[in-house]
Amino acid sequence: MSQRRDATSDLLDEEVAAVLQQVGDGLSKISGVLAVALGGSWSRGGGDSISDIDLGIYYRVSDPPSVEELRAAAADLDTGVAPPEVTD
Repeated sequence: MSQRRDATSDLLDEEVAAVLQQVGDGLSKISGVLAVALGGSWSRGGGDSISDIDLGIYYRVSDPPSVEELRAAAADLDTGVAPPEVTD
């Protein structure tokens, strides 16, 4: 692996970490959110510049978070790419 690829990988890792921190900060304010799990290629250490960030939100069925609040938190993210998507 070249030095250039290593530097690029480090930069991507830092950018993804910053996005995850922003997501965590936003989700921590939403009632009912218990935990957030990273999935997909980034969780396996294989994420790259075309990888999306897959997240799972843990909550109690008896006290689910508001989908509207989740969508509002997602809208606050400025990833510079495609807008975040919230599915219910």
